[in-house]
Amino acid sequence: MFIVYISGIDGCGKTTQAKLLVEELQKQGLDADYMWFRWEPSFRKIINAFRTVKTKHTVAAKTDIVESENTEQGDWLKFKRNILSNSVVRRLWLLYACFDYFTAYRRGFRKITSEVIVIDRYVDDFIIDQAINLKMPPEQSYLIKKNFFLKKFHFPDFNIIINLPAMEGYTRKSDGTSLSYLETREKYYQTMTDSKTIHLDGLERINDLSDKIRIWIFSQLKVTGT
Repeated sequence: MFIVYISGIDGCGKTTQAKLLVEELQKQGLDADYMWFRWEPSFRKIINAFRTVKTKHTVAAKTDIVESENTEQGDWLKFKRNILSNSVVRRLWLLYACFDYFTAYRRGFRKITSEVIVIDRYVDDFIIDQAINLKMPPEQSYLIKKNFFLKKFHFPDFNIIINLPAMEGYTRKSDGTSLSYLETREKYYQTMTDSKTIHLDGLERINDLSDKIRIWIFSQLKVTGT
């Protein structure tokens, strides 16, 4: 099984490009499938409900939408970081988060039979989220990958990162995702690089971007003999 991982900030076109790539792979006779695999905490509903109560005063106090969203996101992030500033709580949270994601990983990947999986959201997105919660700078976020449970994941064979300015992603999404949320994550994706990773410009036209992804992936698969 080969994993092609497409990542980047919200609005960069990950889902669109992932599904287009699956179509191209299938046209070439490969057994390919799409998968969305972002970590969703097992008690996500409780977290969301608590966040709503915790930040509702922020929305009521602001009239500017961007300012309101940024303030709400900032308040929530500050709250999480205050809790996680305790070393014991940090260890327990990271242990829970990695184990919970690993449990979902085992459950989800047990059903996979396809030769090539194109994943939209995966381990690096999880690591970036945790690094931000723990106030770890981009250059140190790789330390989370050393977690016992994360080491058991099937890591991507090929990584495609679609770089997009945070403001453009914010304009495209228009779903309540704050600009500050995207700006913070943009920095982390920009620092991700290795021999299996390619960075592409998310401002390019959909078809042009799709062509570049297709050409790069097919060349990589050819090298591996797939």
